[in-house]
Amino acid sequence: MSKKIRPARLVRGSKDFSAILIALDKASEEHKAIDEALSVLKENVLAGDQVPKDRWPRRYVNEYGVNNLYKYDLSSGRRLTYTIVAEDSGYSAVILDYFRFHKEYEKFFGY
Repeated sequence: MSKKIRPARLVRGSKDFSAILIALDKASEEHKAIDEALSVLKENVLAGDQVPKDRWPRRYVNEYGVNNLYKYDLSSGRRLTYTIVAEDSGYSAVILDYFRFHKEYEKFFGY
């Protein structure tokens, strides 16, 4: 079954994510992979995998008030987490976190 395609009006990052992205060398493979993922999400905010509600970290609910949560898999076990926000002019993706290691992601999510 194919996913719906829903273009994003905007893809933006949380303060935490933006600080991480700024700290990365723009020429690094890591930064390039994130840029590519952001482009994919701009084309389709539903490109990631929806995270079941019972697995949402409390921090996301308390700090960001999320009512949906997605993860986007990058290479080498890296992950982006994001939420989709409906706005008057369409849908936006808000990147919440970037996990450099799968074990970091697992620990944060309590797996």
